[in-house]
Amino acid sequence: MKHMVFIIVSFLIFSKTFAFKSLVDCTDAPYFEPDYILFLSNNLVRLNSVGPAQTENPGKIPCCLQQGMMLISDYTFKNESYQYTIIPKNKLLWVNGYTSTNILNSNDCSSENLDCNTLYQGQYTYTRDDKIDPKKFFSPGEDITVEITMYGNCYYGNETICLSSCQYIADISYNPPK
Repeated sequence: MKHMVFIIVSFLIFSKTFAFKSLVDCTDAPYFEPDYILFLSNNLVRLNSVGPAQTENPGKIPCCLQQGMMLISDYTFKNESYQYTIIPKNKLLWVNGYTSTNILNSNDCSSENLDCNTLYQGQYTYTRDDKIDPKKFFSPGEDITVEITMYGNCYYGNETICLSSCQYIADISYNPPK
């Protein structure tokens, strides 16, 4: 049992995603926002987001930032009496090809050999489709609220830090194609 506790504690200490910090919200970061939410045939909902852009910051930490959405959480649709969750509030999901191992590590910024152009770059305009269960989702024509928290410009520096985040909330009408 002692060994199991040691292994778990060691994992949490050395895991890149154990600690997480987000510094900006979408009211302060107009360069990062959802472009649209669209209901498709075959019970799919499409999220399209734009930005943030790739940037370089020579001589500073972070020395460069990767483009596009990197993490997503709290992706829900709701009305006064019901909530349909795609990604729960307490779960951060890496998206757009990003993982905890291909984001910038701020320690790399001290290396003169780091070429920011060699870092993985997700899509600047990121699109994802998620399946919805029509038996559990809302009725066509119903007005609902969509909420989603998106993160970008993330890097690792003793914890995962995201300089751009946006909690998007919008009222939409559920009108799937027939």
